[in-house]
Amino acid sequence: IKRVCLPNIILDEDIVPELVQNKAKSEIISDELCKILEDENYKKEFVNKLQHVVNALTVGNSAENAAKIILQNI
Repeated sequence: IKRVCLPNIILDEDIVPELVQNKAKSEIISDELCKILEDENYKKEFVNKLQHVVNALTVGNSAENAAKIILQNI
């Protein structure tokens, strides 16, 4: 499995940092959060990409769309 975070799976790219296992450390989480809160360009790009996720899920049946995307990536 390449990705575990639903937005990353839906768009097939790394949008949300996947801070699991050895990356689930307070320093790494804090650094990522600070980037979102303090870097306006990073924040705008982050929000823009998340809007693409919303768009992908709001056309037609969102649950069905998400399920199809997930099944394609398994």
